[in-house]
Amino acid sequence: MNGGRQKSLCVLGLPRDWEAVYRPALDRLAPRVRVASVYSSVPRQAREQAAELAAEVASGIRVILDRHPSNGVALLDADWWSPFALARVLQTGRAVYWRVNGQVEPAQLASWHEQSRAAGGLVMPEMRLRYTPATLRLRELLATELGPVRSVDVHPLNTAAPAGRQVDVELYDWCRCVFDATPLDVHSIANAQAGSNAMRTITLRLKRRQEDPFVVVIRRPTQEQARSERHPQATRKLAADEWPYEFCIACKYGEARIEDASHLRWRVGGQEHTESLGNERTAVSVALDHFARRLAGGLIPVPDLSDLLAAHRICDRASQSCETGTTATFSDAKP
Repeated sequence: MNGGRQKSLCVLGLPRDWEAVYRPALDRLAPRVRVASVYSSVPRQAREQAAELAAEVASGIRVILDRHPSNGVALLDADWWSPFALARVLQTGRAVYWRVNGQVEPAQLASWHEQSRAAGGLVMPEMRLRYTPATLRLRELLATELGPVRSVDVHPLNTAAPAGRQVDVELYDWCRCVFDATPLDVHSIANAQAGSNAMRTITLRLKRRQEDPFVVVIRRPTQEQARSERHPQATRKLAADEWPYEFCIACKYGEARIEDASHLRWRVGGQEHTESLGNERTAVSVALDHFARRLAGGLIPVPDLSDLLAAHRICDRASQSCETGTTATFSDAKP
């Protein structure tokens, strides 16, 4: 990173997992990043956290943006006011770390992306699945031991696993990021079973540079099943590194199985290895560290709104496929 000057950060929103997830991650960044001001829709909570962080309390979103100077903004509460806050932050030209509000329409994302590009700013959406310990280790193994990917199978560990657009967005982004691949086409089908066995199968075909195309098959509960009263926990937000899907990756020289966010098995040449990464940094801690490096002028790659838009685009094509019963293609896919 450039220089040793401490950067300042405004925190907008204190979500339920603030103490368990975000506060420890921000504490790790000291003394590189200082929380300068805090806003919460619950004033008492804002006062308590600001006192502990030696930060100022902001009485409103406009106040924190107009009167509290900072290098960046962490927009953490995916509440109804989140889109309004992001639009206001973009007007200030500050870098933004955004815990994504899944209700935002792709057209709005596209508008914000153009606005951010015009201002030369950065909006880094939080893509936790990219940064889980198991994912980071898998990327190392793909480059060293396993070789090019041949196929991927993703399935829930139970029928109560979260489902819906935001979960799909994270899964599609994971596919694009981990394998650095371009989507070619997608086919989506929901089975006719009702109750706890209602599942959707999404077959996504991708291509990585000069390699042969490969297929990712994602099986997940239907959105209707996730909302059912039998499994109310399926609609809750995921914790720091919780991701109740299993990933099976077949590669040229071996295979890997991500059992959860911090455990994976891999096999090459008949030898199997088991790794437990529970002592590694959480996904949010890694993501915020990368954001801090960008604040300091570093060139480390991070996701931006174009990545979020690309994942939403796959969502739209998958929905189109499910509605029409046909395979949906991507017109700009490279041969």
